[in-house]
Amino acid sequence: MTYLEDQRREKEQQDAGRKRKAFLDELELLKAKKRRIEKDIEELERSADKYSEKAEACSQLTFVAMSNSLRRTAKQKREELSTLITEIDEKVFTLEQERALADYIIKCSKMFHGLSVKQTRKLAWQYAKANLNTYPAQWDTNQEAGQDWFYGLIKRNPELSLRTPEATSTARATAFNRQNVNVFFEQYQDILSRPNFKLEPHRLWNLDETGVKTVADTTKVISQKGLKQVGQISSAERGVLVTMCCCVNAVGTSLPPVYVFPRVNFKNHMLNEAPNGSLGLANPSGWMNSNLFPEVLRHFIKHMNVSKDHPALLVMDNHESHLGIDTIDLARDNGLIILTFPPHCSHKLQPLDVSVYGPFKRYYSSACNDRMLSHPGRAITIYDVASLSAQAYYKAFTPSNIIAGFNRSGIYPVNKDIFPDEVFLSAAPTDRPMQDQSQQTNKPQPSTSDKPEPSTSAQLEPATSSQSTKTVQPHSLTTDVGQGTLSPEMIRPFPKAPERKRTNSRKRAKSTIITDTPERERIIAEKTPKTGKKVSRGLFEDDEETETESMDSYDSSSPEESDDSDIVFQEKDPDPGDYVLVKYARKSRVVHYIGVIKQPKDRDGDYEVQFLRRSTRHTTAFAFVEPLGRRH
Repeated sequence: MTYLEDQRREKEQQDAGRKRKAFLDELELLKAKKRRIEKDIEELERSADKYSEKAEACSQLTFVAMSNSLRRTAKQKREELSTLITEIDEKVFTLEQERALADYIIKCSKMFHGLSVKQTRKLAWQYAKANLNTYPAQWDTNQEAGQDWFYGLIKRNPELSLRTPEATSTARATAFNRQNVNVFFEQYQDILSRPNFKLEPHRLWNLDETGVKTVADTTKVISQKGLKQVGQISSAERGVLVTMCCCVNAVGTSLPPVYVFPRVNFKNHMLNEAPNGSLGLANPSGWMNSNLFPEVLRHFIKHMNVSKDHPALLVMDNHESHLGIDTIDLARDNGLIILTFPPHCSHKLQPLDVSVYGPFKRYYSSACNDRMLSHPGRAITIYDVASLSAQAYYKAFTPSNIIAGFNRSGIYPVNKDIFPDEVFLSAAPTDRPMQDQSQQTNKPQPSTSDKPEPSTSAQLEPATSSQSTKTVQPHSLTTDVGQGTLSPEMIRPFPKAPERKRTNSRKRAKSTIITDTPERERIIAEKTPKTGKKVSRGLFEDDEETETESMDSYDSSSPEESDDSDIVFQEKDPDPGDYVLVKYARKSRVVHYIGVIKQPKDRDGDYEVQFLRRSTRHTTAFAFVEPLGRRH
């Protein structure tokens, strides 16, 4: 087997050598042709100048005609030379080098770090200069490749095109990685392996919300060619949000949706012409929250026909509104198992996001546009949202769209390898390599919050200290362009984020089965308010309320907390310098503070007292504050 591989590799090298030799021979022929044309142009112009001089000296039109004929021929030669120069410029790189450059550009785009036209031209100049290729001198002047070369690159590589990318957040681009997807499918397989659960498509559900606004995106219209700006009427500048919650299963069935209107109280007329069986709720913000979600889940359970004897699985995102204790208990009582997606991965794993909500938004925009054209001068309000969304709902929530979402996400049929490795390239810049055991023994063990995350796609080389930019070369993305030739990755390494420094101990969310007892108890512990509120204040605040928290005090209404059996009380007036216990009567309790007498008793029987207060910097130190007045 090794012999055959060596023979194949040797044949490939020979083929590459022949192609490279043919390329160089063709390039030399073009350069020789260029030199001949330049020489012809020079001789033609010299001859034309001689005939012009003879025409002036002899005043004969024959010499003028001959001069003009030679100049026309020289002009044609210049056009031919310009075309030839462009062809030579396009021959800067060999076929292998240009193929490697095109592959590099495509992989950068898949990593969501695509190159612009200017960046591509600059990289081509650096690439040609590093490999000592012959290129036009104008490239050095502009420090970038020519525009003609760029358009030639696009023509010679049809897989390349200039596109307008969709803005994608760093969290979404990096969270969708192999590790998070594997964790989700491990939890999924755990549910499928349980003896009391049988995987049936009609018991596999997906729930998600989407925003429906009174101002939708405009659709394409027919207009005059050449206009720089084309307008289309809309309901308002900014729309009002109405949340729509939908639930579908793997056989293509959809349950009546739930609407959350931006009102304090819900009115039945808000659901005019809504899909049959829809539920209406109200929240001033128009968003879903943990108080409303149990009602939403109860609405869907009513249509699911689920029980503890016939459990069902519900997959949804792990938004805070979905993780209420009431929601979990309601699901457990009705035999509904809830599995959450990893954070920022719903665009690939959630069936509704994959194949349903996209068509729904397009149909909704079309319905809004039709309403504005058929009712000129009338704005769309939240009372029209139900009827307009119903038109889009019946067109988008078809069995074919719903089933396609479950298939493409790998949820049903179950396929944990549905996503190829190139899909996870967007997470490569933030991948962290696994540490060797030998490295861990030589270094002190890091804290829990500083542990490096395992690599989620391609293994990456650690960046050296000499690199000014934190870039690392993924081995799986390196392109071999021949021995002795630098690859584009060596000129411009793939992006690599620096090591993350976690400044807080907040636990990262992940895919979990929230209806399981351990997860339920963990959520309860996280939602339980912590005692011992920490108060931050200055050393000498005179606020009466903060005084009770910063000074040592005790509640006289709780005698069991103090023991005054050893205290000797003296029946005498305090003198200046004596420490006293000053009593303050609050509305809910009585507190005492320690003070020192500054002035003796006056005619009204009052003393001037200065109090001690605990220092906020040193808990064992006390300091005097300014006198608060005379106390009796």
